[in-house]
Amino acid sequence: MLLVAKVYSPVSSCLLHVIDNNTGEELPRVFQRVEPHVYQHNQRGYTFVAEAHTPDTPLVGAKWRMRLIGSCDLPDLAREAPLNNFSVKEFRDYYIPNDRNVICRYSVKVTADHAGTVQFQTSKPDVHIRLSVLDHEEVVASNTGKGHVVIPVYHFHPSNPASCGPPQADGKQSQEEARVIGSTQGGGGQEGMAMETPHLTDQTQNQPHAQTQPPMETMGHKYIVVAEVLHKSWALDNSQMAFVHTLRELERNEMKVHGEKHEDPATPVSGEAQSSEGQKSSTPKGSRKGKGDKDKDKPPAKPGSRMETSLDQSKPYWTLRVVSDQCDAEVIEVRKDTERLDEIRAMKQAWETAEPGRCIKALQSRLQFINKLLSGANADTPTDGTESGEPAIHSQSPDAHMSPSNQELALLSQPDPSQHHLPMDYTPFIRRQQEVPVLKDQVMEEAQRRERFEQIQGFRLVRDTVLEHRRQEQANRKELKRRQLEMYDGLQVALGVQRQKVLAAREVFRNRLLEAELHRQEEEEMALEAARQVELEKNAAQQPSKQAKSASKKK
Repeated sequence: MLLVAKVYSPVSSCLLHVIDNNTGEELPRVFQRVEPHVYQHNQRGYTFVAEAHTPDTPLVGAKWRMRLIGSCDLPDLAREAPLNNFSVKEFRDYYIPNDRNVICRYSVKVTADHAGTVQFQTSKPDVHIRLSVLDHEEVVASNTGKGHVVIPVYHFHPSNPASCGPPQADGKQSQEEARVIGSTQGGGGQEGMAMETPHLTDQTQNQPHAQTQPPMETMGHKYIVVAEVLHKSWALDNSQMAFVHTLRELERNEMKVHGEKHEDPATPVSGEAQSSEGQKSSTPKGSRKGKGDKDKDKPPAKPGSRMETSLDQSKPYWTLRVVSDQCDAEVIEVRKDTERLDEIRAMKQAWETAEPGRCIKALQSRLQFINKLLSGANADTPTDGTESGEPAIHSQSPDAHMSPSNQELALLSQPDPSQHHLPMDYTPFIRRQQEVPVLKDQVMEEAQRRERFEQIQGFRLVRDTVLEHRRQEQANRKELKRRQLEMYDGLQVALGVQRQKVLAAREVFRNRLLEAELHRQEEEEMALEAARQVELEKNAAQQPSKQAKSASKKK
């Protein structure tokens, strides 16, 4: 059927998306409006997703209206009331550039068929980004944008098919397919308003949904949401790069095995803030379990720490939102993809378990090597009473019974007293040609002078050759210019001769035509004169006869 869909809202920036649920493709738009389209019969129907963005504050009591216009019987909605109550899972973090241009990766797991909208926004509005949904590292949905990108709707299938239970009936399945997920747009203290309608399904649908699924349905699904920077469009200044270096150092510290012993694997990486403005978020605040009341004695996190729940908006950051039905919020789970990091941590933990104290031994060996180098450069530098520049970690101290993580932090925080008295190493700036220095005598000076003279003579010879070549080229250019002028003069003379020939032939032809015309005119005049003469003779012959007739009548 031919159908026109329109949405009306008090928000000016309101956009309507129409998605074919069979193919997952969005219907084309003209000037940000859905064009009139002939909706074909399909099995899963169509999903209508409306999004709006309020730049300042959300409108209180604002209402929206969607209108479907058709020339025949209009389609039926898959559910009576449209879906406009959503659960928003929001994640925020700072942008850290990398070689793969990947901003973030988040895994999505669902226990039942679930539809969701994925949004991504950057703090810099002119960044070209691509948002993709991967299933077993294969792109199943993707969209690009500038500063903000939305995948209007994607139907996630359970990661474990056995947890779904038996397939549903046709009518119930179509009702499950009818749940449309809306999208909200906003960031940096701004909040979006979602305006949604359910998708349309055909009442003649009789086939079960399981028959339309790919073979991957039997092996489960593994969804990853990936955001990437395109065309290297997110450039950072010096202050932002310094902040990024700090974040990278924090990430390196998080990779330490001993720093992860008491961390709950289910706890997502800190720095992902909960959604504000009263929206529900499934991402907990960054916390560590199993530490008891020790966290109360810790100082507050420094600026730029990944333990913060609120980000500094003056720094480069991004926002990821996964919007779904409020009623099925417990069905979907979104968390940071740390599979690779978990593998590395598990490997390090296995090494530490197989060889306890391996990390501390490696750190001690590294510090011993560094101190040996420092003591060799400056033998007068004291080494805190240790022999051979060996670090003071072997001495008995109250910190001997500290945990490995605290020991490493203490070792890293110890200042090196020799680093302030190290002599300047000038060897990189000394130019050397031989390993063993040689005394420069008169013979060597004469040889060097002769070598320089030969080089100068060679340079002069090359210069003279180049100058001679340039003079020859200049003479050739002058000769070529002279020949071109002669050729042009010859062409002008030849053109003049040809022009005279053409003009002479034209004059002869013109004179011939004039003579013919004059001869024709003379012939016409002679013919007219002859006709006039004949007419006069005829009139003269008729005159006596008229006179005779008139005389006879008088008698």
